[in-house]
Amino acid sequence: MTATVELEQALRELPTKGQLVKSRSYRQVWRLEFGGRPYYLKFYPRQGSALKRLVRGSPALREFTNLQALQRAKIPSPRAIAHLSGFKIDHRVGDAVILEGIEPSTQLDLYLNDLLLKAEPLRQHRAVAKQVMTIVRQLGQAKLGHSDLHLGNFLLRDGTLFLLDGYAVHAGGMTTRDILLLGHSVSRYATSADIVRGWSMFSDGPLPRNNPVRRRNWRKFLESSRGENPYFGRLRIGEWSGHFYRHAKFPRRWAAVSRLHVSHEDWEHEWPRLLARMDADQLEILKRSASGDVLAGEVVLSNRPVAVVVKRNRRRKLVRYLTEIGRGGRASR
Repeated sequence: MTATVELEQALRELPTKGQLVKSRSYRQVWRLEFGGRPYYLKFYPRQGSALKRLVRGSPALREFTNLQALQRAKIPSPRAIAHLSGFKIDHRVGDAVILEGIEPSTQLDLYLNDLLLKAEPLRQHRAVAKQVMTIVRQLGQAKLGHSDLHLGNFLLRDGTLFLLDGYAVHAGGMTTRDILLLGHSVSRYATSADIVRGWSMFSDGPLPRNNPVRRRNWRKFLESSRGENPYFGRLRIGEWSGHFYRHAKFPRRWAAVSRLHVSHEDWEHEWPRLLARMDADQLEILKRSASGDVLAGEVVLSNRPVAVVVKRNRRRKLVRYLTEIGRGGRASR
């Protein structure tokens, strides 16, 4: 069987034999194998009007050409081997790009966070920091930039870094925003010397005292906390509705709950029990006043007992209803 025929067969069997790695409304990432080697397929469903697609172009073709540009600049990155126009998955038509898999490997941000959880140092810290700076320098020298430059877009394999996500590569060189985004991403792991060295490589001016990307990312995080996504969910139980924490992408060593995977079913079971105990005044009272109660109790989430603090506010005056218009109640804030 030739390589072309084997690839065609692997693509036909993708929904049943491939592995769906990531799924968003605008893109899916699939892992497949043929010829005894791993590959990744990024599928972009066709959305919007034909005129809009004509103006914006094909994101799959753009990623394909951007990855080729990275290869020409000798920047370590996945090699794009094919672009597919009019590809179909489960009756959805779109475009796709196929990349060679870099395995075994791990995303750099997940690798560094795992070391923090274990309280272990990054022994090759200087080497990794140097590689990040080298890739940034190579991008600038090739008159390229990367608008989504964070540690999650660096892949680590056997001590070597690779730059991912060619969709975010742009012409014109590295911009200040690109550098600030990377600076925000490395802030938990980099030393002050790393930050200063990286900034001086990009600019002769002084290092900004405040990174504007931090505030923007915090605002995006707050918006996502009210949505339905891999990290947060929406609840509606009886007359109650609200939001709940589902999963943390980067767990913290000091918070065991951040390593849990909480589901709708957990809260559908626990919330009525917790509410009944509150109404029966069976929780420990930490504070009680005319404006509200602060109570302590326990719930079971992801099959683990979790100690919780419950703040139950009371609206004593009509003015409270008026001041909460447009900004939400105290519990929501």
